[in-house]
Amino acid sequence: MDLVEAIVSNPQCKIFEVLSSGDEGFYSWKVEPLKEEILPEREGFYIIKAKNIITKDKVVDCYIDISMTERISDCTYFVEKDNIFCKCTHEWEGDVISAVPIACFGNYELFYSKINPKIGIDILKEGFSKSNNVFIAEDLAYILRDEGLNEEAIKYFEFSVNNGPSSEYIYSELAQLYKLENNIEKYKYYNSLFNEKSK
Repeated sequence: MDLVEAIVSNPQCKIFEVLSSGDEGFYSWKVEPLKEEILPEREGFYIIKAKNIITKDKVVDCYIDISMTERISDCTYFVEKDNIFCKCTHEWEGDVISAVPIACFGNYELFYSKINPKIGIDILKEGFSKSNNVFIAEDLAYILRDEGLNEEAIKYFEFSVNNGPSSEYIYSELAQLYKLENNIEKYKYYNSLFNEKSK
């Protein structure tokens, strides 16, 4: 089915896989609604639910595109009745973040609204509770770190290092957080691991 029909007839669906995209624009895309609530780590082009955060209290549902596994998003889509309006994400007012956790490595800012960080944090916490996915834990930890929630950030970074972190830099993140928390023993431990693994 085409994109408009798929979205209108499946309002609860969070993820649509684009099966074919012709030269006539997104109106002609053929898509398939998926049952997953977390975007899996597999190649493809998807339309997923998102949030347009205009003010702390004004949040509008929308959709974004995602190229996987690079986890790149370019455009935001708003649906009104049987119409879709699309522009580059940076052209819309406010912040646009993914409402769907993604089970692969990528830029955590896809979930980070500085206008209302709690929205992205809650999306990721729910996704983590359902998946125990390392990449979701890391996205969450980076946002918590940026928000100064160091103890919570440590919890999710430690989950990552105990279950296969995306890179050696996760050890450095833990070292710096423990230094901020004046836990010098843990700072030295993770800093030593970082130096060892980054050789």
